[in-house]
Amino acid sequence: MRGRLERIMIFLSLFDVFCNIFIMEEKHTELEIEYNLSMAKNIY
Repeated sequence: MRGRLERIMIFLSLFDVFCNIFIMEEKHTELEIEYNLSMAKNIY
């Protein structure tokens, strides 16, 4: 159960990163994208 939850959390975080990169709304700065990428790497 714990492994399944972790996979869901990883998927959601990566999905969030990709949304931030591709949507590029004004509120998403390059710094925020870098932060999200580093957070996604830390999960692994």
